[in-house]
Amino acid sequence: MFANHVLVDGGVVNPLPLDQASIDTDILVAIDVNGDPSEVIKRTSHSAIDVWFGSAQIMMHSLTAHMMAAYPPDVYVRPHVMPFGALEFWRVREIIAHVEKDKDNFKRHLERKVEAFITHTELTTRAED
Repeated sequence: MFANHVLVDGGVVNPLPLDQASIDTDILVAIDVNGDPSEVIKRTSHSAIDVWFGSAQIMMHSLTAHMMAAYPPDVYVRPHVMPFGALEFWRVREIIAHVEKDKDNFKRHLERKVEAFITHTELTTRAED
């Protein structure tokens, strides 16, 4: 609550703000932690909150797909975070350990993009001289 207004996270309407991140950016990096809504289908019992979170997740997944089509990132990763609830911040050590493989793949992909950018920039600079 702020100044008698209920505020919500901006991720509700723009869960992967590539439009904002792409401004004056040489390498656009996207990390999508919304999870995959299709993984919830495997469950056999759903509470009302599960249905609400699932619906919100499907909506955010759709918004993210549209944003990625309009502003394709140079580097994209969507770590497998489904075993963790949206509000389970106290499990940070487990989450980090769980996405270790994703982190390593991300670092290698980012390194290749940075090296390619540097090489391209050097070649362009030499050609201009």
